[in-house]
Amino acid sequence: NELWQYHIEARAWTKLTCSGPKPPRLYNHAAILYDRKIFVFGGSVGVNFSLWVFDFDVYEWSVYHGDVNWPSNRHSQSVAVFNNHAYMYGGYTFLGTESDDLWCYDLDENYWKAIQIKSDRKPNAMFGHTAVFNGPIMWMYGGSYLREVTQGLWALDTESWKWKEYIRTFSPPGLYNHVAIVTGDVMLVYGGIDEQIKPFTGMWRFNFETEEWTQMVSTELPPLSGHAVAISYVKSVHPDVIIQQNSERGMQSSQFPDKPQLLQDNNRTVVTALNGKTLCNNNNTLVNNNTLVNNNTLVNNNTLVNNNTLVN
Repeated sequence: NELWQYHIEARAWTKLTCSGPKPPRLYNHAAILYDRKIFVFGGSVGVNFSLWVFDFDVYEWSVYHGDVNWPSNRHSQSVAVFNNHAYMYGGYTFLGTESDDLWCYDLDENYWKAIQIKSDRKPNAMFGHTAVFNGPIMWMYGGSYLREVTQGLWALDTESWKWKEYIRTFSPPGLYNHVAIVTGDVMLVYGGIDEQIKPFTGMWRFNFETEEWTQMVSTELPPLSGHAVAISYVKSVHPDVIIQQNSERGMQSSQFPDKPQLLQDNNRTVVTALNGKTLCNNNNTLVNNNTLVNNNTLVNNNTLVNNNTLVN
């Protein structure tokens, strides 16, 4: 139940000293950043659903409580943020079953609402999947259902509350416990456990405009699962891609090596790493150096950076 901070420029870890009651030891929980606070959802402890909040202004933990309208406890669910709402889907419940619940949490008012879907089709109950936002559309990939790994790609329109499945002949294998992140108008999917129940080596890119997948080939990427990933745009440098993993030696942080590394698709360079700085592009267009990302929303370079936390 420790909280650590990684300083990107110094490439050093610091254990934070925090006040207030600490969360219990959790695993397979979900965490998001909103309004200078970290919200930690769920985790495999007990019957009651937990929601812990860390406030960067006072370096203090607090626990949020709710009523009977709160979700049941779960782990390995997806949580994604759009505007001032967090959307949570699925997970593995304390009853030992997968969930197909969809919940919307108001981050300002501390209020949960169960969402009623208006489409005839929807994803299976699942856990270990990922979800990201591109505009008002939540994109969900992978997961595990009844011990079967899925390669399903679903999109939820949060204005109409309708799901749509995207089936492509060229797509990643079924994965769970992978990571997904948005940069520009693409989603990057990396690692996870594949259909052979083995750690998956590789990265895929989904373009929201063309709605097509691209396989990104590299021999430098290790097989990982259950890891975490973040893209940080600090000052005017290119973004670092930080991959955090668990190992027998404890918590580690990996970056692309200092020598130039090219991830190519049909002889087009889609990611270039040089001196630890990673450039992500879409159709050979580099991400703007001065663009900061906060909660998947592009904001201008007047955004402040405090301890590598993006704030308004």
